[in-house]
Amino acid sequence: MKVCAIVDLSARESNEYAYLRSPPEGFEVESWRLAEGEPAGDDYPKNARIKMSPKEKGIELPDVVGNNEGLLIVSARLKRAIEGLRLPLEILPIAIYNHRGKVASNDHFILNPLGTFDCLDTDEAEIEYLDDEVVSVDKFAFCPKKLKKVPHLFRVKEDPSTIVLGDDVLKAWLTLVPEPTNFSIEHFEIPQG
Repeated sequence: MKVCAIVDLSARESNEYAYLRSPPEGFEVESWRLAEGEPAGDDYPKNARIKMSPKEKGIELPDVVGNNEGLLIVSARLKRAIEGLRLPLEILPIAIYNHRGKVASNDHFILNPLGTFDCLDTDEAEIEYLDDEVVSVDKFAFCPKKLKKVPHLFRVKEDPSTIVLGDDVLKAWLTLVPEPTNFSIEHFEIPQG
């Protein structure tokens, strides 16, 4: 992996874009699983849906839908672009309803990268601990050797709510025309060694 990027799941690059402030209906209690890489499996609702936040006026649905639930919600074209990569993830359909309770999209999906991967250079990263438990990762620094063993879409062991994209996923999404909307990422160059 030569580069990787962390996805900003709460991004909202335009006030015209919809923003979501709730988990899928019927999965509220278990929604932490979708933000931490645990499989939803058969517990995920068959007709899952999320309503747009009434606090936000935007209704346009971008390729990556910003939310405060830690979910990677993408359009069908982003999902299709990575389907051939054989990544360890759940792809869960989600209907998005507008402020009036009408269907705005049946064509978005929650991508749930399963598990976590040891990928940080713990000497260079800034990790806050309380006793032996990680409280937060304030600065990410990736270990090139560890990245050789991870898939191109994964979660960080020390911070499972952080989703990282590798070369293959970045290439698949960044070469789409038009470019993905509301796709806010922080790039990291990986030293080769």
